[in-house]
Order: sequence, then C-alpha cells, then structure tokens
Amino acid sequence: MSYLSNSPGDPNNLGYFATPTALETAFPVGFPGAFAIVGSTDTIWVWDEDSMAWVNTGQAAATGPTGPTGATGATGATGPTGATAATGATGGTGPTGATGATGASVTGATGATGPTGATAATGATGPTGPTGPTGATGATGADSTVTGPTGPTGGTGPTGATGATGPSTITVGTTTVASGATTKVLFDNGGVVGEYTISGSGNVAMTTSPTFVTPALGTPSSGVGTNITGIPAANILAGSFGAGAYVISTSLQVATIELGAATDTTLARVSAGVVSIEGVNIVTVSATQTLTNKRITARTVTVNNPGATPTTNSDNNDIAIFTGCANAITSMSTNLSGTPVTGDLLEFWITDNGTARAITWGASFASTTVTLPTTTVISTKLRVLFEWGGSTWDCVAVA
Repeated sequence: MSYLSNSPGDPNNLGYFATPTALETAFPVGFPGAFAIVGSTDTIWVWDEDSMAWVNTGQAAATGPTGPTGATGATGATGPTGATAATGATGGTGPTGATGATGASVTGATGATGPTGATAATGATGPTGPTGPTGATGATGADSTVTGPTGPTGGTGPTGATGATGPSTITVGTTTVASGATTKVLFDNGGVVGEYTISGSGNVAMTTSPTFVTPALGTPSSGVGTNITGIPAANILAGSFGAGAYVISTSLQVATIELGAATDTTLARVSAGVVSIEGVNIVTVSATQTLTNKRITARTVTVNNPGATPTTNSDNNDIAIFTGCANAITSMSTNLSGTPVTGDLLEFWITDNGTARAITWGASFASTTVTLPTTTVISTKLRVLFEWGGSTWDCVAVA
C-alpha cells in the first residue's frame, strides 16, 4: 500500500512512520498544519498546538496510485543437494557367454631326480644251527694243592650228665649265709655279711649317680627337685600344694586358670595386657575400653544447713546436696577443692529453710549462655549443673 509522501509541493506532509513512537522520535515538536501517516494505525496524525502533541485523527490515509514494478532481485543462492535416492533392485543374471577355444597342450620338462630313500632296517638273525659233535677228552691235569671247602657242621651231641648240687650256704669269714630268694641282696654290715629284701627288677644301684627306671619313690622325707623335668602340668594342677606360702622366682605361664572347684570362673589371657573372665574382658584403669550394660552410680554428699561457705570436693562428689540453708551463701569457692579434668561435671542441689537465701559463687564458677543464679527459690530445690572448662566450673544448666 502506498501513502502520501513528503514532497516539495506540500511542506506540511512529514511522510510515513511505522509507529506513533517513530513519529514522536523524529519530530518531538511539530508545527501548525503538520501531519504524517502512521502505519500501525493506518491513519493520519496531526500536530495539535493546544496540547503540543501528535493526535490521531482516525482518518484513513488516502491510497495513492500503484507504483511501477520494481526491478527483479538477484537470484538467491543454490539450495543444498537433496538426499540420494535408494539404489534400485539388481537386474537378473544375463545369459552365459560362449565357451572359449581350448588352449594348446604343452609338455613340461622332466623334473630332477628325487633324493635316495633311507636304508631299510636289518632283518632278524636267522636260527642257530645244530651243535657239532663233542671233541676228544683232553689229557689229565697235574694234582691240585688247593684245599676243598669245609663240610657241614655235625649234629649236636647228647646232653651231658647233671652236675652235683652246690652248697645251700656260703661262709664269709666266720659268718654263714643261707641261700636266699631272688628278692634278697647281700650287704656288709660292719664286717658281718647280711641280706636285705628288695623289690622291683634290674641291677642294684649304688649311692653315687644311680639311674632309676620308673621307680616308685613313695613319700621321701626330704629332697631337692632343682633339676626335675617332665612332670605333666595336669598332675601338678590336679594335686594340692597344701598349706604355706610358695614363691616362684620366674614367671608362671599357664593357658587359663580355673578359680574354685568349678569351671564357671575361667581366667584367661586375651592379648598383651588384656585378661578376661569367662570370655568377658576385665576393665583396666588406663586402657581405652568400651563399657556395655554398665551403670555408673553418681556419688552424692548431703549436708543440712551447710553454712556460708559450704565444703565441696569434686574428686569424690558428683552431686552436692545442700538442704535447710538457714543463711546466705557468701562463697561457694572458698572451701571448694579437687583436681578436675576438662569435661568433668559437678551438680548442686540447694534448698533453703523456707526463706530465700542469696548465693555468691565466687571466682571458681562462671556464667556462660546460662547465667549463675543468685538466690534460692523458697522451699524449692534449685539445681545448678557445671562443667569444668579448664580454669573454672562453667554453668551449663539451671533448673
């Protein structure tokens, strides 16, 4: 669509603008009689001197004659090549061509002679021929001087006659000893030959370094067992040491110890420095151990009317209970003692005697986010919990 355009013959025609904003930007201030065409409204806009603004008249712009056809634009760039079409189906097999002519026959040259084959294995030996006749006997040789082998031992001769019976006694000096049984042993008792009854078997032992084989020693009245070895531990444990004290100069090593007559209290080694009773490790003072199903009972000390400077020892007291306070507490620090470590807890339960009492804690106690209480509550238990912070008992709860 063509609109009125600015021309030298109509100075009031400012031309065409796409939007009112475009018109106002180009001509923020018009002049009397000025007008323009706005494309977004397709109407004529005029300058209003009264309002000093562009005003839409609502009048459609007149359509001018159609202008001449413009020159043909340049040819656009060639578009991309389209995708290649799918390959068509393969055609049928053509007819077989004619058979070619037979080639000429040519005999090749004779090949070289191959290597000689390996020699075959030698055949088996044929059978032995018959033995020839025996030759004539040779002349007799000279006599030999070599002695022939010894003949076999002859049979045992008959048993000789039994000898005469020996004497039934033996006389040594002036003492005659009758023949004894095999359980007797002779001895020299101050020049007089006698005999002792013996037991067991084997040789008679002398007094110096004898060797005994499985002897039954009975109950000796004395003896030194320094070099005794090989005694079974079960025999020792099954017996009784009797009354008295026993000292072992070196370490005693046993796998387990049964306390009492039964086996329900077995003391055993678990590892280095760890001992158990019936499979449960014994708690030690310094080792890092986890306690299960144990109850720690708080240590409490109760004092009625503790006075102005109550006495408290944190080493043997977890809860200090002060009842019937009849006067103000002027210092909780004066008589406080103990050697706490970081994290130790100390609690006070304070009850007055029906009259509120002032409480002064002193330098050993400090407030945190929880403020130290300064008085009791009449006839009501005041509970104050502290934790050792390294230099002071720090208040962590008040109830």
